[in-house]
Amino acid sequence: DLTGGSVALSWTAVSETGVTGYNIYRASANPYPKSFVKLNSSPVTGTTYTDATASPGTQYSYRVCAVKSGVEGRFSRHLYTRPARVLGAVASVEDTTLVRLSWYANSEAGNTGYNIYRARAGAIYTSPLSANYTKLNSAPVTALEYYDSVDLSDRVARGYVVTAVNAFGLESGTSPECTTFPNP
Repeated sequence: DLTGGSVALSWTAVSETGVTGYNIYRASANPYPKSFVKLNSSPVTGTTYTDATASPGTQYSYRVCAVKSGVEGRFSRHLYTRPARVLGAVASVEDTTLVRLSWYANSEAGNTGYNIYRARAGAIYTSPLSANYTKLNSAPVTALEYYDSVDLSDRVARGYVVTAVNAFGLESGTSPECTTFPNP
């Protein structure tokens, strides 16, 4: 969870007897986790930990391992501060000057909304998001739909992608591109 500029981690306790606590490790996650650093000085005895030293806008990866008799066990899977990708994006032409976008909710804790991007169709496959897409909203959209006023009279298809935004200000990867198709 991302709350108030910190990252709150929680996990399920290991069922093995003799576990005295857990160690928490953090790494920069741009683009992949590198150089994990232990955050706690002594094993955490519960199943929660808050990283108050995390910087908003920075993507991190976390791993947790159990400690038994001073020896660390296997690491957990990676936990990321970047939200999961948005799925189910659909663009439907409502009028020659209006496109309605809708998508499935990203139910992760800390999700603050969504960003919507538009380009000429197929742009996502030829270059990075920032090169050909234009962000349509100034603040994260909290609804699961967005109406784009765009003139489709040029008969050129438009491509749309949606990203989730979390409390840390990080965006997910893009949804699969959804496309409007012009009338012949």
